[in-house]
Amino acid sequence: MRSPDRSAPAPSLDLEKTVTTLRRRLASASRHIHGLELEVDIPWANRGYDLGTDHWPGHTLPGIYSRLERPLAFTAFRSHSDGNLFFEKGCHPLLLGPGALETAHTWSEQVSLEELDLAAAIYLGLCLAAPPPRQTRWLATEDSGDPERSEIRPVID
Repeated sequence: MRSPDRSAPAPSLDLEKTVTTLRRRLASASRHIHGLELEVDIPWANRGYDLGTDHWPGHTLPGIYSRLERPLAFTAFRSHSDGNLFFEKGCHPLLLGPGALETAHTWSEQVSLEELDLAAAIYLGLCLAAPPPRQTRWLATEDSGDPERSEIRPVID
C-alpha cells in the first residue's frame, strides 16, 4: 500500500476560499500570457473530513499493522470518494485498501497478490476487533398518564 501525497492540502481546507483563489489566479494569468484564453468550470466540489484517530479502528489499526510488520500512517485521502457524503450524514467512513490511487479505477489498475493478502489480513483484523453491534430496545414512555400521548421509541445501547 502506497503512502499518499503529503503535499496535497488537508481536508480542513476552506473550499470557497480555494475556488476563489484559483479563479483569481487564472484571471490574472491572461495579463501575463498574451493570447491566453481560459474557461474554467467547476461543476462540483466537496469538502473533506477528518476522522481523527480516537475511535475503535484508530485504536486497533496500530496493533494490526505492527503484527503484519507494516508501517501505519493516518493520512488524508487526497482524492474523491463518497466518504464525505457519508460523513455529512453522521457515518464515519474509513478509506483503506490495496493498490495505487494513481491507477485506481483505470484500465491500468492492478493489485499484486501480496497487497491483496495484506488487505485481507487488515480487514480480518478489523472484523475480529470490531465492537459488538449496538442493541436496540424499545422503551415505552408515558406523558402524564395520558395513554393518548404515550409512545414507544427505540433506544440504542
